[in-house]
Amino acid sequence: MGESVSGTAVGGDALVAGSCVAPPDGGSPPPVSTANHAAEHAAERGRALYEDGMYCAEVVLTVANEAAGHRLPSEVMSLGSGFWGGVAGDGSTCGALTGAIMAIGMLGGRTRIDGAWEPSAEAIAQMRSAFLERFGSMSCAGLTAQFGGMEGADRFRHCACLTGETAGMVVRLTGDRGWL
Repeated sequence: MGESVSGTAVGGDALVAGSCVAPPDGGSPPPVSTANHAAEHAAERGRALYEDGMYCAEVVLTVANEAAGHRLPSEVMSLGSGFWGGVAGDGSTCGALTGAIMAIGMLGGRTRIDGAWEPSAEAIAQMRSAFLERFGSMSCAGLTAQFGGMEGADRFRHCACLTGETAGMVVRLTGDRGWL
C-alpha cells in the first residue's frame, strides 16, 4: 500500500476501479476491484467516451458530473477542452489528472471564499499520489513515451484505458468521501 495522506491510504489498488494499463514496474495490473461498482462503471464509461472522441480531461469531468447526478450542465466538459496531450499538446501534466483535479474541486471544493479548502486539497493530494504510484508519471510526455509519443500506434488504447481508470479513481475517491 502507498503513502498516507491525512490517514487515508493511497496507491496500490485502493482507488483503482478497473485496470487495462500495466503498472510502471512492468508487472501485471492489479486485479479489478468488485467493491465499488460505481467506480467500475465510471472506468468503463470513461474508456468509451475517450474512444468516442472526447479528450481525457473532458472525459473525467463528464463522468464525475454524471456520477454526481448531473449537478452541473453537461457543458462542464468544456472546462477540460484545452487539456489534451498535456496543455494543448505540450506534453505537460496529463489531461486525465488535470480533469481529476477539476472534478474533485467541482464535487468537494469550497463554494465561498471563506469556505474550508482542506477537504478538497487532501482529496487532490490523495488523487495525485495514487495517480503517480499507479502510472509512474504525471506528464503526458512521460506517460506516452513508451508508445512512441502521441503519434504512437498503441498510444490511443493506452490513453483510453488510463483515462477510464482515472475517472473510476475519481468516482471512488469522491464517493468514499460522500461527495456524490
